[in-house]
Amino acid sequence: MKIFFSAIGIIFILMVMTSPSLAENFTVKGDMVSAIHYELQHQITAGEAMKKLTLSFVIPQSFDSPTYKQQITNFKIKFTPDAQDSKTITDARGNKIIVATWSNVPDKIDAVVSFDTKNITGLKAFETQAPFPSPLRASRKPCKAQVSCRALLECEKPQQFRQIKVP
Repeated sequence: MKIFFSAIGIIFILMVMTSPSLAENFTVKGDMVSAIHYELQHQITAGEAMKKLTLSFVIPQSFDSPTYKQQITNFKIKFTPDAQDSKTITDARGNKIIVATWSNVPDKIDAVVSFDTKNITGLKAFETQAPFPSPLRASRKPCKAQVSCRALLECEKPQQFRQIKVP
């Protein structure tokens, strides 16, 4: 009798496992939001023969796209001891960069960079005429500046790699 009920139990379990399942579609509406406090603390130790030291930090920027938004607030940068010269420059891509220079280089410099960011991912439908996936040739052109030959990247021609001078 015990074997009979065990066999019926096994058959029932097999029937449930092999029967067709019902599926549902879910549509998610709304946004996902995260708030992050970022802080980088770095100590730079100078060599005895160092005559001049220059540090540069890119200032993070807020941006907005159809699917993602990033808001940067409370950006702070602090050097201890203070730099003898500090300026903000803008590079060819529009990035703002803080450049700090010490002419009389101390033994140690503490650098602290901090900011808050609010990231919003939108789950809204939007229409685009862009092909997907993007054609390979078209996708390479915008990235050329970022992946061009650099001292720490491989190059197509090894002789190019050896000619690169690191500033």
